[in-house]
Amino acid sequence: MAEIKIEKKKPVWPWILLAVVVVGLIIWWVAADDDVDRIMTDDTTQVQDGDRNSMSGERPDEVNTYVMIFDERNMGEMSLDHDFTNNALTKLIDAVRAQADQDEYNIKADLDQAREYADQVTRDPYETTHADNIRKAAESIARALQNMQQANYPNLKNEAQQVQDAAMAIRPGVLTLDQKNEVKTFFRKSADLLDKMND
Repeated sequence: MAEIKIEKKKPVWPWILLAVVVVGLIIWWVAADDDVDRIMTDDTTQVQDGDRNSMSGERPDEVNTYVMIFDERNMGEMSLDHDFTNNALTKLIDAVRAQADQDEYNIKADLDQAREYADQVTRDPYETTHADNIRKAAESIARALQNMQQANYPNLKNEAQQVQDAAMAIRPGVLTLDQKNEVKTFFRKSADLLDKMND
């Protein structure tokens, strides 16, 4: 008797799974492409808005961010890793640079120096010379702000002097955590001055 070969049907589910994966990849690719287009459009709009702000004399975004974060009510806590201080210095440098750009005032050398000192603050959390670097960064920033004030904001002499005094109150050789108030006062006084430069 002849043997009848019965061919088993191949399962369909691998093909269905492959189709689902392909459709999912297509949807993901289209959505990602839309996100890139939207981000590019948003960035272009922000640049155009930034140009308009500079020309119209409106407050730069970096200044808004710094003033909002380092308002006395919103200020965070300092800790051993010095992330708070580094973040504050970085945002302050960005805000001062944006204000200088808007005012068409060149303070690049002072701010580059301040950024170098700010970067050294987080390198080793157990280093005992952080206050020295914070003080040097604060002095550079205060000098830049004072020069801008003298050139463009003669009525803010007292506020600029308060920033300078606050920078000088940060004591080298003393642990930063032992002089939190002095460091925070410098950040607050800088926020006050930037805020008033845009009133």
